[in-house]
Amino acid sequence: MNSMDDSTFRLLVEESPDGHFILEDGEFTYLNSAALRMFGWDEDLPTPLAVTKFVDPRDHPRLERNILLRQSGSLQGPVVYRARHRSGEIFAVEVHSVALGVGTTRTLHGTVRDVSERQVMEAELSRQGQSDMTSRLVGGTAHDLNNLLAVVQASAELLEEDSLSEGARAAVTRILDSVQDSKVKIHQLTELGAGPREKT
Repeated sequence: MNSMDDSTFRLLVEESPDGHFILEDGEFTYLNSAALRMFGWDEDLPTPLAVTKFVDPRDHPRLERNILLRQSGSLQGPVVYRARHRSGEIFAVEVHSVALGVGTTRTLHGTVRDVSERQVMEAELSRQGQSDMTSRLVGGTAHDLNNLLAVVQASAELLEEDSLSEGARAAVTRILDSVQDSKVKIHQLTELGAGPREKT
């Protein structure tokens, strides 16, 4: 395409840190340097190339459907795909494209960005959030259980002061022993919910 020699195009697209592409009828007719590096290809990669070559086969049906939706203007915003590096590695990319009215071909211009590290960070933040929620739940439950045990213990200790039969006194002793055992288990549960402590 002769328009690719334009200095404005080179400034905005060739020097962009994001991958840029032009897709015509399901084939890449242009990939900028950032896109080539992202997929592990050299600058002299011949075009056109089928877009499916760069996408994991599991995402091919969704990709083909979304291309049609992009061309009609029905699909807006970014979409994440499982991309294929030249080495065979699968990594996540975020793609955004818009239809271009170039001749009679169904042409898209878009950007592609490697978001694999971002997904790892999001997963870790989600895991940490779930861990924090679990810790708060365990802490709140432990607090409530300790309050209930305090009532049971106080009541049992009051009974100890009364004149009880030998059997009843043995039952009270078992209750108090069970309260102590339960407190130990609740403490262990609380420690488990809090997770490992950082060493100083």
